[in-house]
Amino acid sequence: MTNDATTHSPHHLDALVIALFATIIPFLFGSSSQIFGDGDVSWHVASGRWILDHASVPSTDPFSFTAYGQHWVPQEWLADVASTLVVQAFGNAGLSMLVSLSLALLFLIVGFEVRRWASPVQLALTLLTLSVLLVPFTLARPHVFAWPMLAGWIVLLLRLREQRRVPPLWMAGVMIFWANLHASYAIGLFLAAFFALEALVEEPDKKRVFIRWGLFGLALLGAALLTPHGVAGLIYPFFVMQMTSLSVIGEWRATSVSATPTFGLALLATIAALAWRGARVPTLRLLLLLLLLGLALKQMRHQPLWGIASALLLARPIAASFGGGEERASFWVQLGVERVSRAWVLIFVTVLLFATGRALLPIARPQSSTDPTAAIAHVPPALRRQPVLNTYSFGGPLIAAGIRPYIDGRSDMYGDAFVHDYQAINTGDPARFAHAVNRFRLAWAITEKGNNELLRLIDRTPGWRRIYADDHAVIHVRDVPLGPPLMPLAPSNGR
Repeated sequence: MTNDATTHSPHHLDALVIALFATIIPFLFGSSSQIFGDGDVSWHVASGRWILDHASVPSTDPFSFTAYGQHWVPQEWLADVASTLVVQAFGNAGLSMLVSLSLALLFLIVGFEVRRWASPVQLALTLLTLSVLLVPFTLARPHVFAWPMLAGWIVLLLRLREQRRVPPLWMAGVMIFWANLHASYAIGLFLAAFFALEALVEEPDKKRVFIRWGLFGLALLGAALLTPHGVAGLIYPFFVMQMTSLSVIGEWRATSVSATPTFGLALLATIAALAWRGARVPTLRLLLLLLLLGLALKQMRHQPLWGIASALLLARPIAASFGGGEERASFWVQLGVERVSRAWVLIFVTVLLFATGRALLPIARPQSSTDPTAAIAHVPPALRRQPVLNTYSFGGPLIAAGIRPYIDGRSDMYGDAFVHDYQAINTGDPARFAHAVNRFRLAWAITEKGNNELLRLIDRTPGWRRIYADDHAVIHVRDVPLGPPLMPLAPSNGR
C-alpha cells in the first residue's frame, strides 16, 4: 500500500500544480485592477464596437481629430471584437474573464508540455517563474489573448521536430486566426522558419526537407495574407518594429531592471537552473533563445515571448541535467484515468467554472494616471467636441467617453514625425506647443498630474487657465471663442 502511494504521489503533484496554475492563478491575475492599467484597453473596446456597428473593419482612423481619415491597420481587430462582445455581455468583468481564460489556457499548454520531461518541483518552479515574469504585462489587451497561441505554436513545432515530421497544412489555418488576432503572428512565422532551419541542418535528406518545409512556409505566408488588410497587414509588424518613435512609448523601451524587476528575477532563475547541473541545450535552440532574449532586452514588451519560449524549450535540457530528460508516461495514464476524454472534460469544466465566476463578479476600473475617469467626467459639455491636447495614455479613455483625442496608443497610425512632435510638447517645448495650438485650434488640455514640464508650460502660457485638478489629471481651457464642433463620436465606455 505504501509503495503504491509512493508511486502515484508525484503524478498527483503534477495534477495539483497544473490545476493551481490553470485556475487559481489566472483567477487572481484576472481579478486584479492592474489589468485595466493601460489606456489602450479603452480604444480596443471602442474599435471592436465600431466594427460591430459598421459590420466592417476600418481602414482609416475613425476616432481622433488629428489623424481622422488617415490610413490605419487595426491588426488586432478580432481581439477587439471579442473584447467588445464580453464588455457588452458582462461589463468590465467580461474583460477580466478573457484575461483569466487566456492565462488558464497558457498555463495548461505550458504545464502539460513541461511535465512530459520535468519533475513536479521543476514544473512548479517553471510555472512560478513564468507567472512572475508575466505580472507587469497582464493587461486586458490583445497581446494577452495571443499568449496561448504562441505557447501552442511552439509546442506543435517542438513535437513535430521530435517526430522528424513536416508541419501539416492545417497549421496554416491556425495562422489565419492568429494573424487576425494579434501582430505577434509574425513571431510564429519566424519560429516556423527557425525550426525549418533546424530540420535542414539535422535531417539527412536536405532536398526533401527544403521542399516540404518550403511549401509549408508558403502556406503560412498565404494564410497570413488572409486578413482584411492583405499585404498591409502582413508587413504591419515589421513596419512597427522600425519606427524611431517607439523609444518614447513605455512598453517599447529597452528593458531595465528598475522598470521590470520581475524579468531580472526570471532571467537569473533560468540561468541558475541551466548552470546548476550544467544543462546542455542544443546549439540552434540556444541561438534561438539568445535571439529572443535580445528582443526582450531591446524592447521590454517582448519579455513574455522570451519567458514562454524558454519555459518550453528548456524543460527537457534542465530535466536531463537532473537525471531525467526521458519522456514520462502520459499524464492521464499516470493518474490511472482510463478515458482521457473524460479527464479533459473535467479540466475544461473546471476552468470554465472559474471563468464564469470571474465574469459574474463585478469589477470596477480604478481611476489612475492612465484612466482619469473623474477628470473626464468634469469636462464641460461644450468642450467635449472641441480639439484637445491630451496625455498619450488618456487617448483611449477619451475615445471611450466619446471625445476625439489628439493622440492615443495607435502610434503606428500617427507616425514617427507626429509622435516625436507630441513628445517634444509633452516635455514642455513652448514652440511646439504654440504650433500645435495654432495648427489644430486647441481649446483645452487634459494632462497627467505628474507631468510637471507640460503643466508648467500651460500654466504660464497667456490665455490658458485651470478649471479642474485631481490626483490623476489636470484640465486647462483656453480663453478664446469656441470653434466649430468636431464630428460627434459615440461613447463606448463599458463601465
